Parts: sequence; C-alpha cells; structure tokens
Amino acid sequence: MKKATLFVIEQEIQSEHRFFSSVLMEGGKSISLIAYEFADTSLHGTECVVIVEHGSVIKLLIDGKEYPKKKSEQLQEKNEQHMPTDVAFKEDEGRSRQETVQCRAPNVNDREVYAYWHACKRIGDGVEKYSEQINTLPMLIRHNGLGSALMYMRTQKTRNALSFIYEDISDWIMHDEKQLIKLENNEELVEKIIEVGQEQYRDVTREVFAYLAFLKRFAKGLSS
Repeated sequence: MKKATLFVIEQEIQSEHRFFSSVLMEGGKSISLIAYEFADTSLHGTECVVIVEHGSVIKLLIDGKEYPKKKSEQLQEKNEQHMPTDVAFKEDEGRSRQETVQCRAPNVNDREVYAYWHACKRIGDGVEKYSEQINTLPMLIRHNGLGSALMYMRTQKTRNALSFIYEDISDWIMHDEKQLIKLENNEELVEKIIEVGQEQYRDVTREVFAYLAFLKRFAKGLSS
C-alpha cells in the first residue's frame, strides 16, 4: 500500500458536469482513476492509500475504508473471475494474465475520457512542456494545415512533448467510434491523412481540434 493525494477535477461538458479523478503519488507520479466515479469535488485533496499493480490503481482506501469502483467496472471484474482463462484472457507477447487485465486503456471510446487518460499519463510520467506544447498546436494547425502539423510533430526527437501528443492524437483517432480514418496499430496517422479526400480531411481536422480542447484543459488542471 502507498500513500497518495486524491485529485477530483470538475469539467462542464455540453452543459453537463463531469468529474475526472487521479491520485498523486509520493514522488510526483500521477495515476488516473478511470475505474472510479465521484459525484462532486468534496474529496479533492484528500489523503488516501492505494494499491497499484502494473501502473493501475486496483484498490483505493479513504479514511481506512475501501472506495467502491464504478458498477460497470465491478461487473466486468466479476465476469472476468467467472470466465475460463483461455476465453477471458489471451497470453500475448509474453504478458502475464494479470498484466492483460491491468494494462488496458479506457474501456469506453469517449473523447473526454481518452483526453483525460492521455493527459494524466503524460503529466504523471513527467513529460516536459506537455501542457505548453498543446497550447501551440491549434495555431500551428490553422496556419499550416493538419497534415503539415502532424508531420512536424512526428519528426520531433524521441520523448519530445510534441511526439507524445502526436501519439495521443493517433491513439484517439484509432479508437474513435466514428472511424474518420481507419488506423491500424502499425499505421502512421500522418501517412493516412494525405490519402483522404477534402471533406474527410476537414472532418478529421475538426475532431483533432475537439480532442485538443479537452487535452489542453485536463493537462492544465493536472499540472497546476
């Protein structure tokens, strides 16, 4: 068990109030609480205790009591416990059964959730100037076009904030249910964008702007 500080951020999205949470570990690492749901910000800043496995919080204790996970998460875990191993979990590329469970991305294809997850991951990993670089991207895209902006981001040195943001944009476009661009795991977004028609290009550009708006908001909140 490790001590941590609970963060609950309130955001107004399409006239609805949503709450996004994370824990700040000793040492400055932030971990998203995708599996947990909060109705308000009353617990923001609360000291808590967490059990972490493979980068995910599997148990959250507040005042010595376990905080319940979302009902959908509880149901999923219950189903996984009762499913045969060869059906529920696939041993892939040497990963253990437990890693397959814990090292998963958000289980809903929602733009806001993905943006929060990406921001929390990058800020928690200490990516320098991540929030600052996000602020510059809308203007870069408007002046140069999405294709040129993505190419510039893609050619940045490894572990540069812009290269991480490029990966995050690509990850969202790949998982977006609208499938504006069908992107497989080994395909580059910058290569696919130059193949699309003008109308599709505009649709993808609008989606990237919408994603960046949430990413900017969450990155700023998590790094403040």
